Amino acid sequence: MSCEYCGNHVVVPGKDPDPEPRPHTVININRFDRFDARRGTKGTVPGGGRVAAVIIAVILAGVAAAVAVSLSESGGDLAALTGSSTRLQAVFGVEGTGVGQLDEAREIGIDADGNVYLGEFRSGRVQRFTPDGEPLDQFFVVSGAVPLTQMLVSRDGTVMTVEGVDVHRYDGSTGQHLGQITWDDGIGFLHLTAVAALPDGGYLLAERDVGTRLVWVDADGAVQRRVDTPLTPSDDIDRLAVDGQGTIYSLGQRLDRGQFDHGVYVFSREGTLRTFFGGSGNEPGQFNLALGIAVDGQSRVAVSTIFGVQLFDGDGRYLDTLATNPSPFGVAFDDENRLWVTNQTEVLRADDPFGD
Repeated sequence: MSCEYCGNHVVVPGKDPDPEPRPHTVININRFDRFDARRGTKGTVPGGGRVAAVIIAVILAGVAAAVAVSLSESGGDLAALTGSSTRLQAVFGVEGTGVGQLDEAREIGIDADGNVYLGEFRSGRVQRFTPDGEPLDQFFVVSGAVPLTQMLVSRDGTVMTVEGVDVHRYDGSTGQHLGQITWDDGIGFLHLTAVAALPDGGYLLAERDVGTRLVWVDADGAVQRRVDTPLTPSDDIDRLAVDGQGTIYSLGQRLDRGQFDHGVYVFSREGTLRTFFGGSGNEPGQFNLALGIAVDGQSRVAVSTIFGVQLFDGDGRYLDTLATNPSPFGVAFDDENRLWVTNQTEVLRADDPFGD
């Protein structure tokens, strides 16, 4: 099965001629063969029987992007749809594949010095810019043939990426690969769907199995603990953001009375589910497709949706929408609570996104 937008494939596992057991008994996807486009070689993620695959999450990311691009290109009166302000202003960005140019740059992150990192979906390139948009350096993720589906940047400039089913760490200033996050069995995780930075310098991961787990990882990449959430197999977490007190805001969906409802799950720092806000629809505070989430220093939440960035307080109360065209993808706050947004070929910023 292939995605018409991103060109990636999912192969349904067949009968393994020489299967090797694995602790998981419900889902038996054990090892992925990869082709490294830069080295011209194949590599494998350790595991059980041979399965040639690229995860379904990559296809879903491509489909979501195709919908967002199609809707944004259709035009329309965005202000009429959202009743929003125009506080977002372009900072830099030129479409292209050259150094300092942007090509499907869907991921964005900011370090403590205000440097801006942009991750490109298809190429796997990560570029670092000054706050004014001057290019500093770039590197490519190690999984060259697997699209970069998520990226975060910690305050010290460490870059975390979701590549296929794996999470990798890099030194953002040099591009040095610092390793892959693995569970203590040395095999890794079954299916990681999201990653966020924690206040203590560690990271939070969402792991998808029969249900969804939250996984706490320290700054060195060592797994500290796992917590099972009450989410059902039909529910999902796509993106994570954590505030300074450890409260977790997770973009996802739930099955409600037979229909999928898109919104934000809120968990305590211990991993207890508190509430769910948003919901599918076209009214302010609702969204049918969301592409990114970030939280500022006052626990206020930004969610990028098809027609703009929706803003909420920490309790999920809708505040405003910042309209953009084309659609926004990645969102991030810096230490001054300024909101940064990428729409794949341009970077925008709102110095006072909440109108304080």
